Amino acid sequence: MISGWKGTYSGQHIKRSEVIDLSLEGNVKCFDWVDTPSYDTGGLVSNTVLVCGGKFWNDTDSDECHSLTADASTFITKMSVARIGSASVVINDDTTLWISGGESDVAKSSSEYINLGRSMSGPDLPVPLDGHQMVSINATFTMIIKGPSICYSCTGTSSTFYYNHVEKTWMNGPDLSLTRKKFAAGIVTDQVTLERLVIVTGGRPKEETLVIGHHGLEMTDSTEILLEDQWITGNI
Repeated sequence: MISGWKGTYSGQHIKRSEVIDLSLEGNVKCFDWVDTPSYDTGGLVSNTVLVCGGKFWNDTDSDECHSLTADASTFITKMSVARIGSASVVINDDTTLWISGGESDVAKSSSEYINLGRSMSGPDLPVPLDGHQMVSINATFTMIIKGPSICYSCTGTSSTFYYNHVEKTWMNGPDLSLTRKKFAAGIVTDQVTLERLVIVTGGRPKEETLVIGHHGLEMTDSTEILLEDQWITGNI
């Protein structure tokens, strides 16, 4: 796993990226990795760390994708549009990075595929999206959990959408039980049934019990898990 920082609340960009080694049972460690520009989204594509979008050192939005190793960042291709506030998911047997949305008018309604070192147009989005999350449920379905605009004054949302890669169609998914912004989402595997479960965690809710996080922002420590197309409350 790799974690790249997009910047601090003071506006100062952080160059460092880190690898989190989960193979050391009971002794998980973080290791410094290559210094990078401020990337927006990415994933492990064809066994290569691929990152795209974000901001350059001069604070302009990036339309570039780079591969990362422990000591180098290598330019791969340009996207169709600069993207910040986008989301992505790895699909097609881990060979393709699907990137969607972003802050600009063009970005927030579009998506694209990064495959074999080039960008290809993806499906138009069902609604304008930025600050959202994407998770791959299986080879057929990807879920998008809608985020609000990146603006600090915007309220959270609870909408979700499914994309069917076979039929190339969108359909509405179940609403989250809690309205959220600036949340995280991912896939966990049930160790008994081996079922892949979507989990949504944290963020800033609209009107709920809150805890105070970093920088004094009101945050929630709640989680939700998707079971049989319904969201249930998980552990805090």
